Amino acid sequence: MGLAHKASKRSTCLRAQVGAAVIKNRYVLSFGYNGAPSGLPHCIDGGCIMANGHCIRAIHAEENALFFAGKEKTMEATLYTTHCPCYHCAGLIINAGIIRVVYGMEYGNGIELLEQAGIKIKEYNEQA
Repeated sequence: MGLAHKASKRSTCLRAQVGAAVIKNRYVLSFGYNGAPSGLPHCIDGGCIMANGHCIRAIHAEENALFFAGKEKTMEATLYTTHCPCYHCAGLIINAGIIRVVYGMEYGNGIELLEQAGIKIKEYNEQA
């Protein structure tokens, strides 16, 4: 728990400072804190983006800890999805190191966030 508390000190969200740590057999696998997706403005820089009383700019500490633990497997991969990712999933895609997203149909509102992060986006067209 001490590592989780230490990680929370790195949080960049104005609403709450949350930390998490992933430990296995007494070894630290990963830690995470809540903050903006990698390379994008943080709450302390541009304010929180609020939806339904929650900051959606910040990726949760637990999510970051899990993604950073397995990032070497997803780094520089392409994600294929039947629907355009939502804002929340776009942040997770960015932190997973995905470099290209191919989606089937308009649905979510995450394209702008993916574009800001420099991720290549392509709408899949079965006729093409």
